[in-house]
Formats: sequence, C-alpha cells, structure tokens
Amino acid sequence: MGLVPAKQAARLLGVPAEWLLAQAKAGQIPAVPLGRSWRFHPEGVAEHFKAHPELKAPIEKPERKRRARRPLPDSPPVDEWADGPALNVAQACEYLHADRASLLLMMESWGVPWVWDGARFRFPRRGLQVWVETKRQGRK
Repeated sequence: MGLVPAKQAARLLGVPAEWLLAQAKAGQIPAVPLGRSWRFHPEGVAEHFKAHPELKAPIEKPERKRRARRPLPDSPPVDEWADGPALNVAQACEYLHADRASLLLMMESWGVPWVWDGARFRFPRRGLQVWVETKRQGRK
C-alpha cells in the first residue's frame, strides 16, 4: 500500500486522525508533508509503533465540540396570551405569509407575539391579529 491521507491511515491503525496528525507534525511518526496535508505509509507507521512502544495512542477519540445553541429570545408571560387557541409555527407562517426564517426575524425584532411552551413556539391567534392590525395602521 502506498501513501494514504491521515484519516485513512488513522482508520487502518485504529487511532484518532487528530492524534496521528499531531504526532506527525511533532516529528514523532514518519510522515510526508504535501502542501497543507500529510501522507502516511501505514506499514511504516505500524513498524514505528512496534519499535517505539512508548508512543501510546489515546484509546478514545477526543470529544467533538458542539456548537452552542442559539439562545431563545425572551418570551412574554404565558398568561398574557392565554386568550384563545394558539397557532404552531407552520400555521403562523401561513397566516403571516412568511417563511420560517422571516418568522424568526419578526419574533426577534418586530415584536410578533409568541409563547414558548417548553417544547415549541406557539403563536396566539388573537395576539397575531392585533399585531397585524397595528402594523397595518402604522403604515398608513
């Protein structure tokens, strides 16, 4: 087998690719730099592991960093909009003739009334009607 990329070599050797690259950059493992990437000769690296037992690969792969969730905007108190049935996101989009991204923007900056019930956004029907009328009057 010839030279292979880091991910393939790591898979063949049973070690994390990040660790393999770090060891190659530090000069601990034989590798060939090609531009910004590294190539490995799997048999040569395996022999190097046997010759240098002090090199220990981590048993588990490092945990992936998760992106932080976007914080939810402050919602009005639930009781404030408890005046009738609430619409779900799809129904509110249809009522306002908007897509989901536009609805989120309207929630954050234009004051569309909404409630977070712990699992999903809800939009009070009467609150939306009042909001639309207020916006229409503001345009005149």
